[in-house]
Amino acid sequence: ATMPLSQPRHSTSTPPGSGPRHLVFHPVHPMVYVICELAGFLLVCNYDAEHGNLSITSAISCLPPNYEGTPSSACIRMHPSGEAVYLSNRGHDSIAIFAINTTDGSLKNKTGNPEWFPCGGAEPRDFAIDPTGRWLVVGNQNGNTLTVFNIISPCHVDYGRVRKYSCDTPACIAFSQG
Repeated sequence: ATMPLSQPRHSTSTPPGSGPRHLVFHPVHPMVYVICELAGFLLVCNYDAEHGNLSITSAISCLPPNYEGTPSSACIRMHPSGEAVYLSNRGHDSIAIFAINTTDGSLKNKTGNPEWFPCGGAEPRDFAIDPTGRWLVVGNQNGNTLTVFNIISPCHVDYGRVRKYSCDTPACIAFSQG
C-alpha cells in the first residue's frame, strides 16, 4: 500500500542560498543550532517543543573574517556538557567551537568569534565527540586521515598534540553508546 506524503505541519524559512545541512538540539535548553553548508554560517534558533516551531535568533559566520575561499560547512556536534557547539569547515580545513551560555543556551559571544583550529587534514567531512567529552575524532575526507584531538575543556581543544591515522576517504564518524 502507498500513502501520500503530507505537507509538514511546521516549517522554518532559512536565508536564501544558505543550504541548511544538519542540526543539533541543546541537551537542556529549548535551542537548536543549524549548520548552513553553502553560506558557511550557524543559525541559532529558539525551539518551541509544544508546537514544533523553530525561530531563528541569529546567523553567525563559521569562518574567520579574512577567509576568502568558498564556504562549505559540513558537520555540527554538541559537546555532551551542552557548553559548546562544534562545526567543521571544508575548504578552510578547520573546526570552529562556539561557547554556549549554560543558563539559557544562547551563544556566549553574540557576534560569533569562535575558536578555530586546523582539522589535521583536508576536507573535514564528519567528526564526533566521544560520550565522555574528552576526545574529538575528525574524518578528513580528501586527506584520507582520521585525526584525534584531546578536548581540554568543552570550549578548548589541544590542537598542538594530535594523533593521525590513515583512512581512505572517511565520511562518517560515530561512537558506540553502549
